[in-house]
Amino acid sequence: MKKLLKMKADEVFKAASEKLNVAAQEASEKYNSSEMKGYIDKGTRTAKSWIDETGVTGKLNEASNFTGETLDTLTGAKIMQLIQERMVIQEQYNDVLATKLEEALQRIGELEKQVKLSKKNDR
Repeated sequence: MKKLLKMKADEVFKAASEKLNVAAQEASEKYNSSEMKGYIDKGTRTAKSWIDETGVTGKLNEASNFTGETLDTLTGAKIMQLIQERMVIQEQYNDVLATKLEEALQRIGELEKQVKLSKKNDR
């Protein structure tokens, strides 16, 4: 019974969705071919120009950037970026340190050989 009810509900929703899509498409086509679209587009351009000229757009962009930076800070994105940069530097330092240690161990090994040879020669 539940399965049948669900199937019927799905059919009703699908049919309603299809009808809504057709209606929205028809409304969009009527709007695009009407004089109203021209008036609305002109009004939109005029309003945008006025907003740009008054500096509101610039202030909104500044506020948006500040908010984004603040959110990054609060969410830890900036801290994570700094940690990743520090890890890269630490890896480079570790590589240099390991190379220098290897070189030092090789020199110590050579010196030990020379000391052994010199002790053998002294006997």
